[in-house]
Amino acid sequence: MVGIHTGSLVHVTAATVGLSALLLSSATAFESVRYAGGAFLVLMGCADLDATMRRPTSSSRARLGPRIYLQGVVVTCLNPKTALFLLAFVPQFVDPHRAMPRCRC
Repeated sequence: MVGIHTGSLVHVTAATVGLSALLLSSATAFESVRYAGGAFLVLMGCADLDATMRRPTSSSRARLGPRIYLQGVVVTCLNPKTALFLLAFVPQFVDPHRAMPRCRC
């Protein structure tokens, strides 16, 4: 759940900055993200099939937490439907005429 929300935060940031619009305006970029997401899901499925063939040891169970988190982040980041939804949803809350504060360092 935390990994999925972290990936969603990446999409919200991209939609706010305008990167989602760039992704969705380019058919090549959209298709590459779509195929990369599909390939990652197939890879995860093959890894799960391989893992069911072997018995997990107690040391391998301890390493599952970070792995599951990373999988959640990657799956959400490679989901173009999330970018499409957030591109339609987030811009209504962003004021493009409001300037970002400058650093007075």
